[in-house]
Amino acid sequence: MSRREKPWNTSGSLLGNRACRAWEPATDIYQSAGGWVVKLDLAGVEPDDLTVDVSNGVLRVTGTRRDRTLREGFCHYQMEITYSRFERVITLPDDLAGARVETEYRNGLLTVTFDRV
Repeated sequence: MSRREKPWNTSGSLLGNRACRAWEPATDIYQSAGGWVVKLDLAGVEPDDLTVDVSNGVLRVTGTRRDRTLREGFCHYQMEITYSRFERVITLPDDLAGARVETEYRNGLLTVTFDRV
């Protein structure tokens, strides 16, 4: 590598574009006899920091996972868990206009169920 070449991308970040993007939680999607079930892994996210919106066949889940351990005098040694704003947008393949939508948040998993009425 020449002296002029930077060991990072053009954004100047060692983490690349990942540092600029919102966190995208892992998601499972199931088709059921009556509709769809979407499950998101949101470990460490408080329910008050979570928003679920369904509009025009699109499920949008947004919120923030906060590091509630960090206190004055703490200095991180190793950080692998992403704490930040997140957004997950899922377009479901069926027309779900009029579907009954139920949400359940338990043990860090958000489950959104769409049942055709």
